[in-house]
Amino acid sequence: MNLPPATLLAAAFLASAALVRVMIRVGVMDIPVHRSSHTRPIPKGGGIGIIAAFLLFLPPLRWSHGLPPLDLPTTALLTAILLLSIVSWLDDLHSFPARYKLATQALAAFLIATTTPLPITGPLWYMAIAAATAWLMLITNAVNFIDGINGLASGTLATIGLGVALLAPTQATGCTAALIAACLLGFLPFNYPKAKIFMGDVGSQSTALIIGTLALTLTNTPSHPLQWLVPMMLSGILFDVLFTLARRTLAGARLSEAHRGHLYQLATRTSLPAPAITALHWLFALWGLTCATLILPTTNLALTSAVLLLPQILWTTLICHRAIRHDIGIW
Repeated sequence: MNLPPATLLAAAFLASAALVRVMIRVGVMDIPVHRSSHTRPIPKGGGIGIIAAFLLFLPPLRWSHGLPPLDLPTTALLTAILLLSIVSWLDDLHSFPARYKLATQALAAFLIATTTPLPITGPLWYMAIAAATAWLMLITNAVNFIDGINGLASGTLATIGLGVALLAPTQATGCTAALIAACLLGFLPFNYPKAKIFMGDVGSQSTALIIGTLALTLTNTPSHPLQWLVPMMLSGILFDVLFTLARRTLAGARLSEAHRGHLYQLATRTSLPAPAITALHWLFALWGLTCATLILPTTNLALTSAVLLLPQILWTTLICHRAIRHDIGIW
């Protein structure tokens, strides 16, 4: 029986929520350390619910739209997500060396990059594959870095998924975006504003890979502004991560060393309420949606980028000022 898409999305939402409840009962705990934002052990692995529901419902959702349940890009995406999820969950349990995680990310990203249609062909195709692989690894790690307070990563990615689903030029892109949004929304009530469970690496890395893949699929759309939709909606996360990496590089800090120096972490350390910081990042995503759909079509990319980054610059100025005034120590 071919169920309506809305019914399948609702079922995915409920399945994600049900599996998250299971993972709460499983009780694999995230023990707080000196760099943690939480102060008591919280279960982790909520991402298993998100990803399991996504893997289960994507083929039938595509079928309900009249699409092949498993074409080559979809099969590659599901395979890459499954691979990254397994290694990420094992890392959540046993904490692997970084080189193993990076190797898995690279393999998953390369698998998607080589099977996703890209707008560049001919001799430059190899450069496009390298750029796509690097993009997917950047997003995977950026979201993983930013997943440190309740609802920030999951809510932001759910917002992006909804934005892409509403504007997607193809049914394939639209159903993938809507499904990951539904799965993330099934998890979100268990994590925001009070956390009963965390996504863990299995959730943050795998969902980031899906969102990054959506960005690649939009590069083929003839509608120019949509090509920038996902990067602009990710601007809050990307700015925080790149600004923090640049600042720590200039300070001579070891980039591989764990820290609490991201802007969102500085904000919490200066006593700003975590739920408000999270909500602000959701607004950053909506601002990116506004810039990509309303401002970019009427002007050029450079001016739109300046408008896009203005809230980030104001936020960064405020947080750095507060960090100095509150004397929070090394940051």
